[in-house]
Order: sequence, then structure tokens, then C-alpha cells
Amino acid sequence: MANEGDRFNLSRKVFVGNISYRVSQKRLETFFSKFGEVEYCYVVKDHIKKWSKGIAFVTFASKEDVQKALAATEDDLNLYGRTMRVKPAEESKRVSYVEGWQQKTDLDTIESLESKDSENTDELKMVDDTTNGLSTIKVDDSSTVNINSLCDDTLILILSHLPVLDRLNAEKVCQRWRDVALRCWTYQKSLHFRNMFKRFEGLRDKLLSSLLHRCGVYLKELDLSASPRLLTDIAVDVIAENCPALQKLDLSGVAVTDISLRNLGVKCTNLKWIALQKSFYVGDKGLSWFLQNCVNLEYLDVQGNAKIQGDLFHKCGPNLKTVILNECNKLKDFGVSKLCYRCKNLEEIQLSDCLSITDKCIRNLTQECKELRIFHLARIVPHVTADGLVNLGKLTKMEELNLSGNTSVNDEVLSAVVNGCLNLNKLDISGCHRHVTDNGVRQLVKCSDLTNLNISYLYKVTDETIELLSSNGKLQQFTARACSNISDKGVKALCMFCCDLELLDVSGCFDVTRYALHNVIQSRSDTRKYIMLCLGGTSIEEEDLDNFNYEYIKINVHDLSMQHLKGDRDLILPAADDYDDEEEDHDGDADILESFTGTAAGAEFYDEWNMYDDDFNDDFLENDDPLERDRWEMS
Repeated sequence: MANEGDRFNLSRKVFVGNISYRVSQKRLETFFSKFGEVEYCYVVKDHIKKWSKGIAFVTFASKEDVQKALAATEDDLNLYGRTMRVKPAEESKRVSYVEGWQQKTDLDTIESLESKDSENTDELKMVDDTTNGLSTIKVDDSSTVNINSLCDDTLILILSHLPVLDRLNAEKVCQRWRDVALRCWTYQKSLHFRNMFKRFEGLRDKLLSSLLHRCGVYLKELDLSASPRLLTDIAVDVIAENCPALQKLDLSGVAVTDISLRNLGVKCTNLKWIALQKSFYVGDKGLSWFLQNCVNLEYLDVQGNAKIQGDLFHKCGPNLKTVILNECNKLKDFGVSKLCYRCKNLEEIQLSDCLSITDKCIRNLTQECKELRIFHLARIVPHVTADGLVNLGKLTKMEELNLSGNTSVNDEVLSAVVNGCLNLNKLDISGCHRHVTDNGVRQLVKCSDLTNLNISYLYKVTDETIELLSSNGKLQQFTARACSNISDKGVKALCMFCCDLELLDVSGCFDVTRYALHNVIQSRSDTRKYIMLCLGGTSIEEEDLDNFNYEYIKINVHDLSMQHLKGDRDLILPAADDYDDEEEDHDGDADILESFTGTAAGAEFYDEWNMYDDDFNDDFLENDDPLERDRWEMS
């Protein structure tokens, strides 16, 4: 084995520092040839920007030439106005070499590194060595090895853990790294861009095209919703050309057009899941072209599309099971009727904030789609009445129902849902305080499988109703924000009977006090199960929490309730017109205000105080600088 000094020809090599950034490798080699024959000259550059770092290594043909360079004066080492520093080359202290390291192509090395990586016991660290251009990887706490000594399979495993952009940069290191990095893309089945760009940066068509040329053939899932603002419809054409095996695609926010969506449907026929939220340039024609080719589609999300009326559904396939149509303001009843006729096995549909649908839509839906399990009709649906919502009781397989903020919901609707939907386990009727009373909520006791219930802002619900609801003992998440008639008694019942309760949100319930917290702590100490407790806006203060030892409780002290959603806010806070000006003494302020009569902006302002002011002059405007009036009076 060669001695330590001759391993990298260190005896014939010198280190050169303080080099001008304008100096090229050839110019530096010519400069040092005056001390002797130069075999090799290496200028260290930045791997990304390819700029010189101002240092280099020069290898001479003999040791005598090295001594001449080390003994040179400052004038002899001046180049482009800089005096370079020349020192003997030394081996980097950051690199230690293990003798006998052999490349292994078997799977034992890969499995051992995978197990170490999963346990987070070993630190993987890449270090650039400016002496020889190599990198090292720390395998354990005792030694480091040259990363280029690893076999290709191990290097592929390491590079596959890098982010997408870093993997692209790894291709620029050397030819071997480029080949290995390109092989990494063959294992890429899913691609997203969350937490990848900073500030105003974002994904562009060119970068997406470069990535899909590498891994598009192997992709099964692609998500562009995290960075869609800089993409155009060209990105959709790129996806169509490079991703034939794609099954799940999220294009929310991307500027998709009807033509590009048609091309996508022609090329990507294996799609089963697609999201087109906020795709404002897509209409019924483009979606009908797309659905005509993608007959295996199971999930369609077009939330926030203001152009869809429903003509697209006459082309949808029978496998469609989930349709998200929230905020589709122009959606008509005939469109939903076509959907119901074509998709008998529909399992989920969301129609929240669809302003154009009527009771006819609900009746057709409940008659044709008997397999419906999830139904959302929340917030503003002005043309749907309680007579139409009563038909929801015909959906016997309903498991999740969201009617939050729907002003048409009343006690009769709840009675029909409870008697018909026997499998209901998740219900949201928050904000339905206009027509829902305590009697209607009490009927939910019949839902024996109810695990998730939201009755926020129903100020007519009392503690007696909460005691009845908790009697089934299956509630896991209970939300009752700003329910002014719920107190410690209702919370105590929930803690006593619902042992599996994971979330209890009573934000804004002012009658909930520290005694309720005591009951929760006592129940958790018996069951030893964790619970999330939201107590913001109650009578419990943060100082009270210091006096309790809550081991299995996570407490949120923020008030999650919203003032504008409270149904009894006018009952608690008096209106502005209720104040009596005559009973309050404002020291004559009312009389003063009566002396002013104002007109529209820009008109004259009449003031009784200035009627008899002899010094008042039309040449002076009140909005002018007061100092100008003093100067005018003294003139």
C-alpha cells in the first residue's frame, strides 16, 4: 500500500488561495509553469453556480518544483492585482478512509440502511471535499466512508430520500450521479409540490415538463394544487403526453381549458380520481369530453365552478361514486337528474351553496340514488325548503349528513332523518337555529350509531337534551359552540356516559365553569383516554387551569365560536336603538348636536355658532391650514 503522503500525490501538490475570480484554470496553470512543469491544475468551483471559490490545487512533476513555488516572493505570486498564498497541500481532516470497503450489490446493505434510517439512529451527512472533489457519508458515530464507494443500489436509496429539486441538482455532480439519479425516478409513483417553493416562487410549465419527462411514465398520483398559480393549460398537455398510467390527479387552481381537458381525457384513460376546484375556464363541454373517455372515473371534484349547469353528466360513466359540486351557482335540477339517472351507485354528493337547485333536485336524488352514504347541503340554498329536505329520510344507507347553516332545516326534517337514516353516525346541524328547537334535537337519541355531532349556535338546546344524547354512550366528537343554555350539567353527563369521547368543544358557552373541567379530569383519570377540550369563551380562565392536574387532557383556550353566527346575539346584547338619550346626561352634547344640520359632501355646512361671527370671511375655507387664517387676519 502506498504511504500516506503519496496517496493523492500530496508531496508534489500545493494549495493556492486568494485567487482572483477572473482567473481560469488554464491561465493559472500557465502562471505556475514558471516554477516547473505542471501536471494538473484544479480550480475549485461552486457546484450550482459554477463560480470559482478563489482556491485551487496545483500538482507539479517533481518535489523540487514544489519547493520553488513555496519559496516564491509576493511579487512572484501577484496575478490580476492579487497576491496569492501558496502552502503545502494537506489531506482533509473531514475525510477518513476505511480500508477494505467493498461494494456490495446484494440487498443486505440496502436493508440495513433502511432499518437504520427508520430508527433515526444514524446521521446521513454529505460533505464536499475540495481536495479531491469527492463526498463522504457518515454511516455511524465511529467512522465515515466515501459515498462514491457505495454501490448503485445503495446510492439510489439515498437519493430517493431527497426532495425533488435536490434530486435534480444531484444530476449535475458527475456522470455516475446523473445515471443513478435518473434511475431513481423509476421508483417514483407519487409526486406533489407541497412546502417546496418559497415566497413568490412556484411551479412553472418548464420545470413540470422536465420532471414528467423523467418519471411521468411511472406516476400513479400527481398533485399540483400546492403551486398552481404560475401554471398554464400547457401543463395539462404535458401531463397528457407523459403520464399515461396516471390514476389520481389534482389540478385545483390550474388554468385548465376545455381543449386541454379533452386532450387529457384522450391520453389518460386510466384516471379514477380528479379534482378541478376553482377551474374557472372549464365548462360543461370540456367536462363532457373528458368524462366520455374516462369511463373508469370514480371521484370528480369541480367545486367553485361558476360555469357548470349539468349538461356534462349525460356522458359520465356508471362507476362514478363521489361528486363534489359545492359553490356551483349555475347548477340546475336537470343536471343533477342526469347524474342520478346515469350513476345509480352514487355514494357521496355535495351540493353546498348551490343557489339554483330546488326541492325537485332533492326528490330525484332520494328516489334514484339509494346507495347514497354522504350528503352535504350546507349554508345558502335559497330554493330548497323543508318539504324537500324531508325526503332525506328515504336514504336508508345515509352515514354522514351536513346541513350546517341551512335555514330550511326544522324539527320535522330532523324527525324524518332520524326515523329513516338508521345508520347515521355523523351529523352537522350547526347554525340551524332559526327553526330547530330543543324538541327536534332530542329526537337524535334514536340514532344509536351517532358518533360525531355538531350542534353549534343552537341556543335553544338545553342540558336536559345533552343528557339524553349522551345516554347512547357512543359519541366520540361533540361540538356545541356558543350554545348559551349548556352548562356544567350537560358537560358532566357527556363525561359520565361517553367514555370514548375524543373531542369536546364548548367554546363560547359562558355557563361552563371550572366545575365542568373538574368532571372531565375525573372521568379521564378513570378511563385513561385522551380528550381534546376547547374552553375558549367560557367562564374558565387561564389561571384556573394551573390549579388542575390534567394528564390525559389537551386544552385549547382559544374561543373558536364566531360572533356573527350566534343566533341569540340580539337577545344578549341590546341594539343600538335601545339607548335612551334623554336618560343620560351628556353635559349638553345633545343640544349641541341639534345645532348642526349637515348636507351632502361638498355642500355648505351650516353652524349656528358661526352665524354671528363678524370675523368670518368667505375668502377663508374651514378645511385650510389654521395658520393661514392667522396670517390672513394679521395682514
